[in-house]
Amino acid sequence: MSKSEEKQQVEILKKAYMTVHPNPERKDCPEPKVLRDVAFHRNIGTQEQFEAIMDHLTQCSACVRDHMAFVEEYKEEKRWNQQIMRALLGLAAVLVISLAIWAVWRTQPKQELAIQPPEPKHQESANPAAPDTSNHENIPPQIAQLESVTIEIPPKLRGSAENEHPIILSRGRLNIEIRMPIGSPEGRYKLRILDNSGKAHSAVERTASKVNGITSVRSTLDTSNLPPGDYKFSIQESGFEEWTDYPLLIN
Repeated sequence: MSKSEEKQQVEILKKAYMTVHPNPERKDCPEPKVLRDVAFHRNIGTQEQFEAIMDHLTQCSACVRDHMAFVEEYKEEKRWNQQIMRALLGLAAVLVISLAIWAVWRTQPKQELAIQPPEPKHQESANPAAPDTSNHENIPPQIAQLESVTIEIPPKLRGSAENEHPIILSRGRLNIEIRMPIGSPEGRYKLRILDNSGKAHSAVERTASKVNGITSVRSTLDTSNLPPGDYKFSIQESGFEEWTDYPLLIN
């Protein structure tokens, strides 16, 4: 089995664990902090408590999604710490080499520099060429610039829907980058804007890619024809039928 096939099977199993036991009531779910401590390999108590949490994860897809998000956060933090350490080691190596070069230079005998006589000036032409005073500037064509906007999609954890801050977009032609919650897979995503009547506007479908642990979607979006007010920004992941709505304010 190739690496791509193994990766595809892992993604299929991950999606299965995240959907097979919905548990919308969040019955017997541990606190998010406990799931985060498990993902960060921290001590959460006795062995019995740890085994109880692991047993609950096999029966609750909602907690699996939270746990996977925390695992991606742990990987990103570990990757960042490794990058810092490599940068410090590289800086130390540069300092050592610089000190060695400076020490060698200090121990070498200094040589006096021979002073060269100035070169004779060439006689200027009696009729110097007149400067070109023609105004033939190449003026580039004016291209309409799109406003760049980055949208951070928050994870859907317990108790976050009531206090969720709205996404704010201005009216106009936008070049947007949508950063999905930590742990979101790569693949096709459908995006749309819903008004208060439920009518969809600016619906698009794009492919999300992961860079440095962040899954993001890039697209252009035209909100110039939408009146200012409250909307919903709706996202659907490939392979899922349900949409996830986030409050949106257009000003």
